Amino acid sequence: MSSTAEHQRPQMGLYKVVKEKTFEQHVIALQRIFRRNKLDAVKLHRKNLVDRVVFERSLLIGAFRLMTQGLIFMLLISALYLAGDSQTKKGIFDNLHSHFDFDYLETTSDTKDFGIAMKFIAEQSKEFFVLSSKYWRPDGGSVELLGPMTTFNAPQVIGKLDLSIQIPSFSFTAWVGIGPQFVRGYIARKRIKPAGDGNELACWGWHLSDTGGPALHYGAQDFFSFNSDERQERVVLERPAPIPRGEQSLLTMVVEHGDGGWTASFYRNLEWQGSAKLPRPLTDCFNNQEGVLVGDAGLTMGQLNFFPRALTVTHIEEIYTGGATLEDIATGSKPFRPVSSELEAIGRGLEGQNAAVLQAVSEQAPQNSLQLVLQEVAAATRAIVPELPPPDAPTGKILIDPTLRADETGREYTLLLEGPYRLTKPDVGGYRFFDPETFPSWEGQGMTITLWYRQEPCFTGSCGTYIFSAHPDGQESFGRCWDAWMETEAVFFDYIDDNAEWHSHYAQNIMDKKFHVNSNHWRHIAFVFDMETDDWLFYQDGALVYKTYFGSKVTEADARCGPGRMVTFGARFPGWTYGLEDDFYDMRMYVGKPISAHEMRAIADSTLPLAPLWMLRWTPKSEQTQEEWRGLAVMNSHLFKCTPIDGEQMLDSTWTDTYGHSCEWFFNTVKEHPRVCLSPDARRYCSVACKSLQECYSSVDPNQFKTHVLWDRIRRIEAKGSNGTICLGDDLRKEEVVEKCHEWRARDEWAPEAGDWLHDISQMLARRVNFTDCAELEAAINEHCAFDSAQVRAFTEDVKQQKGDYTIAFWVKPIGEASMMEDGRFVPHLSFASTVSPPEHQLSIGYYTTGLNGEIRSRSKCVPKLWENVEIKQARSDGWTFISWTRVNSTAGTEVGVQGYSVTNLARFHESAGHFYECFLNEDVMFQALEVNYPMLISPIVMVAAALPVATIQELYYNKFRLLQLRFGPLARLLLCALGFIHGAIHHIARAVRTRACRSS
Repeated sequence: MSSTAEHQRPQMGLYKVVKEKTFEQHVIALQRIFRRNKLDAVKLHRKNLVDRVVFERSLLIGAFRLMTQGLIFMLLISALYLAGDSQTKKGIFDNLHSHFDFDYLETTSDTKDFGIAMKFIAEQSKEFFVLSSKYWRPDGGSVELLGPMTTFNAPQVIGKLDLSIQIPSFSFTAWVGIGPQFVRGYIARKRIKPAGDGNELACWGWHLSDTGGPALHYGAQDFFSFNSDERQERVVLERPAPIPRGEQSLLTMVVEHGDGGWTASFYRNLEWQGSAKLPRPLTDCFNNQEGVLVGDAGLTMGQLNFFPRALTVTHIEEIYTGGATLEDIATGSKPFRPVSSELEAIGRGLEGQNAAVLQAVSEQAPQNSLQLVLQEVAAATRAIVPELPPPDAPTGKILIDPTLRADETGREYTLLLEGPYRLTKPDVGGYRFFDPETFPSWEGQGMTITLWYRQEPCFTGSCGTYIFSAHPDGQESFGRCWDAWMETEAVFFDYIDDNAEWHSHYAQNIMDKKFHVNSNHWRHIAFVFDMETDDWLFYQDGALVYKTYFGSKVTEADARCGPGRMVTFGARFPGWTYGLEDDFYDMRMYVGKPISAHEMRAIADSTLPLAPLWMLRWTPKSEQTQEEWRGLAVMNSHLFKCTPIDGEQMLDSTWTDTYGHSCEWFFNTVKEHPRVCLSPDARRYCSVACKSLQECYSSVDPNQFKTHVLWDRIRRIEAKGSNGTICLGDDLRKEEVVEKCHEWRARDEWAPEAGDWLHDISQMLARRVNFTDCAELEAAINEHCAFDSAQVRAFTEDVKQQKGDYTIAFWVKPIGEASMMEDGRFVPHLSFASTVSPPEHQLSIGYYTTGLNGEIRSRSKCVPKLWENVEIKQARSDGWTFISWTRVNSTAGTEVGVQGYSVTNLARFHESAGHFYECFLNEDVMFQALEVNYPMLISPIVMVAAALPVATIQELYYNKFRLLQLRFGPLARLLLCALGFIHGAIHHIARAVRTRACRSS
């Protein structure tokens, strides 16, 4: 703009000063006011007025800024008071003047200096703000488990990190790449022990597989399953996407608790891979600060972070793009990085060396005793004369004595071959066959062949031979009109149909492997050609194994062979084809109607007609004579034939050898050292553990009965009331139970209704909750240990259908001095209450006047005023104890009568109850509540509507006992408190956190 324009328009200078277009309008308005009213004679200088207005405006703006900064400072001080724990705040407020320089702030009088001071305070406040990583709280902040990308050759331990997950929702994120050699492993895992059996298990762990994708493993410390050998929970995706090799991906696992329970969701980069329900809540464990394992062989990982909350998709996107959530970026916070001092590292090294020495010393004694047992077994084996085989079976044509004989049931049969014989391979061109002239004809009838059979050891998986084979008119090899092939895991037969065409039928995997004939025991087998149904049946050990249609008329099968039929045994005609060097004994042939199931059982259950010397392991140096050995063989015939699962011999005892080894030791050792079970005493007293007896085939499979289970994991039952804890079924509410108790007590007849219960508990020598005292009842109810009532109701209905037979089994373990009685012993006290008001218990386990080690008392609605009591063995005070109760009601009215027996670990106590038929006191549900009188750990309670044999129960004990050694229940807050105080002097921050958790509880 030109200078002329400036002279003509001097007011343009005003616009340059204020730089606001509307400011001139305000000035003109002020001039008009002054001129019109008070200063008409006085001409105000326009420049002075502008300076004054600008000053007043600047003063007003400055005052507002000063007030805002003061408010910010006051809010900062308030936040410091409200946020953080006492330990954090204490360190701040003791040093306020030195860190924030408040003395300078109080003495300053210049606005500029005040702004500088406020800026300094704002910078210093970041060092003390509660979100700062310097004052990270382990129970509320995120944790950086791994920083920069690292390639792993093996898992690494982040030592002394007590990362305890006791919150309903949490997340893990990590950048992961998998190498060519990676198959499966853990990204992060909290182990339950550093070495030995179970060190591969996880309290919780983020697992990864190259083909199975990510998974969550957890609960090794309290997981328990009666139906499988799983040792921890595994939450996997139904359709996992394989992880590409050679790429680095951001993997995320989010565990969240909602209305529908717990869910684990998995992400790769920004893509959702899937979600899966957790079968039960996730619990943590205390692993003695053994740390957390990260990485595995073949993994490249970095930025492994734990978040104590469920990350959203937005959070994951922020981490994927920016490396952290916007919240953390805005506050300047970052995950806590656990570090350990050099002194702690040295301490861990010394602890590890000390533990290795102690472990080596502790393992030396068991190894020495193992060697002693093996030496004794070797010496006993050398002193034994090898078992002599049966004589060779005759070759060529074998004449048959046509004289009919009577069997154990009175049925007549023809003895085809007595023996015993070993069907050795004959010379070239030789073969064995029955004389066609004397072999019985069964034309127009049915036929059954039975024999005792022992197969030679088979090392190829499955071996077989023709038990018998009939060839029409002497034809060789093919065209068999009737036969039976016996294989390790299958049976086979041929037939000729109405059109004279030859067919065959093959049945494989018809029985469980434990029933296979490939053993050193004699097995009774039978083949039935049923003339009434035209069926072909196969029996083993007196039980029906397989049944099918023969394919044509049974009564015409023998006629189709013709008069010159050739019947061979142990091989196929002619010669020794498809044969094995097996043993045959007492081969019988029944002609006519089929052998019934009852008759077949009687034949198979009979003692072997002969116990020849070759069945014995006799030595001339033995103290017994040959005749004494012969009598011993007859008495111990179960050693040479199969034994029923419920037989008296099929039972392990509490025997121990000279080194203190029990049957449990032999069961655990035989897997790695099979020869230990060659010990004669071990085979005799530990038949289940050493599998020295062959179990007879049984068509009744214990697994066919549905298993009902209470609780989904090991429960830690603490003391709720002074005399115990009551766990209710989930269909009962505490308020309703207490209200019903008051209503019942208000009735005049309450005392007579509780008479039986009061009389029963009067004989208890330990604590019992007084159900008649409603206040004590209310104090004892713990709603957090409720169980599934639907399981109990279904079990009750199943028991009714099984004529009252049932088995209940569980494990218990003390948790300290609180579990012990006044005399220092641990006796489990558990009662199954059928009703609460009035009180009645169906079963009660505890310390009664009649059982000093404890007993199980059973009551029955059918026999009022009485109970049945069966003793139990003393429970372990330093480990798990197995307890089972079996009721056999189905034999009521027979010579056997009603039976009841308890099994404590391996010890069985049996009681013949006669006519004490157990009827449930509550016909709808066996029990509504559980009463636990002393604190303890208790496994899920399994209930089966069947009287399980003791051997089956002992197998259950063996298979679960070793796994339970690692199971110590969910992490209890009380344990956390105690450990916090113990280690408080060493770890100050951990002690403060745990102490605060204890105070909050």
